[in-house]
Amino acid sequence: MSEDFKKIGEFDSSDPADPFGDRATLRKLADAGSDLSQETSFLHTLCFPEESSMVAAGWAIRENLGYGVQGSASNRWPERYTLRVQIERIPTLDNVIRMRQIMTVAAERFAGEYDGWEAAVRRT
Repeated sequence: MSEDFKKIGEFDSSDPADPFGDRATLRKLADAGSDLSQETSFLHTLCFPEESSMVAAGWAIRENLGYGVQGSASNRWPERYTLRVQIERIPTLDNVIRMRQIMTVAAERFAGEYDGWEAAVRRT
């Protein structure tokens, strides 16, 4: 089984039926050869203004939700901290929407922002 994380392009946020591009990204995963009936690794990115907020959010997400977490100083924004959280899920729209909701709430609870997701292309 091959697994590679790929950024599958940009999305058109002007589509009111797909404001975050989740449907479009799932289609692009399928077009890249991913088997959408199999679990794959999802990687979510959350950003925080303070390291202590990032650490607290990471601990809460790991302990309460079972995600793997890794934090670091942000490469994109000075004086920002990035938390990358990973979990295996079947790439359905319902699962993506639910993960987006959970990560948005978790980020906001610790004064951060949710910055989106990517998924591994998993072939069977």
